[in-house]
Amino acid sequence: TVIMSQKDTTICDNSTITMGAVGANTYVWSPSSSLNTTSGSSVISSPLNTLTYQVIGTDVYGCVDTANTTLTVGPNPQLSTINPTVCIGDSSHMSVQSSILGTSFMWSNGMTGNNISVKANNTQSYTVTATSPTGCVSQAQTQITVFQKPTISVSPSNPSICFGESVLVNLSGAS
Repeated sequence: TVIMSQKDTTICDNSTITMGAVGANTYVWSPSSSLNTTSGSSVISSPLNTLTYQVIGTDVYGCVDTANTTLTVGPNPQLSTINPTVCIGDSSHMSVQSSILGTSFMWSNGMTGNNISVKANNTQSYTVTATSPTGCVSQAQTQITVFQKPTISVSPSNPSICFGESVLVNLSGAS
């Protein structure tokens, strides 16, 4: 009896998995696409889409048995982020959206969730790691751009005038 070590399972896009078989002397695997070899008791698969693999095992007496397993290829989350701009010392809201419902998020600053708020004192980049319910992982990066607050100056700074007179005051430092 030929037994496959790999049961039906889901793997992520661009992943590889090792499959094995026991119970025979020689083995032939199919389909050959996405396998590193079609013979031997162990093969490595890199499927691009869901495939059912079959292994045919032959023992020393010429008896043949087969086993099958299906590898379902699950998608990695597709992420979209925004790159916010704020003034120094202000809080910024960062958010990420995933193409897969139920995705969890972990930010490089240790915060979790798809919407976080951070106080920004300088321009910084943050990485968010997204994990789908099936365990597939993607990362995205977002950057908070921090601008200095304007320094406004008034000239003359303390004008003295009499009642009813006017004075021309110049402001600078901001648009």
